[in-house]
Amino acid sequence: MAAAVRVRYDGRTSEVRGMRAFRAILCASVFAVCAPAQDRWQELTDAGLRAFEKQRLAEAERHFKAALQQADQPGLQDPRLPESCDNLAEVYRLQNKPKEAEKLLRRALAIREARLGPNHLQVALNLDAVAGVLSAQKKHNQADPLYVRARQIRERAVARHPETYVDGEAKPVRRQP
Repeated sequence: MAAAVRVRYDGRTSEVRGMRAFRAILCASVFAVCAPAQDRWQELTDAGLRAFEKQRLAEAERHFKAALQQADQPGLQDPRLPESCDNLAEVYRLQNKPKEAEKLLRRALAIREARLGPNHLQVALNLDAVAGVLSAQKKHNQADPLYVRARQIRERAVARHPETYVDGEAKPVRRQP
């Protein structure tokens, strides 16, 4: 006789056996391991943002580095990784560490291109960020093509959905009363 496991979901308790019991235990184990890591990442990111807002860049850097380590686990493709890269890159940019900022922004760009596709508006924002860091380093010949590509992505989005954008920016959504 296969072992039975009691599972509580949406206020109901059921008993499962065999492979369903194994899957229930596996899911619970994964959730128990991942949930604290997600909470920790959020805590670190929030602490970094608070420090950043107060211009305490060394403290923000420390928190954002720790959040990046949380999101950058081998074998996982954490969707928070590009955000972590962006956050730390902005600190580096303000600390006048453009090479470090560029490296992180390029990493975030590569992840977003792979996940969202090369023509996504978030990719355009990342292209602008990388180009901005390159321009600050007087690497205009490298920055200009990125600015052009970002503009092309935005223009295509506006052409496809003119009702959604005003001057290349998303229109505010009005909710009906």
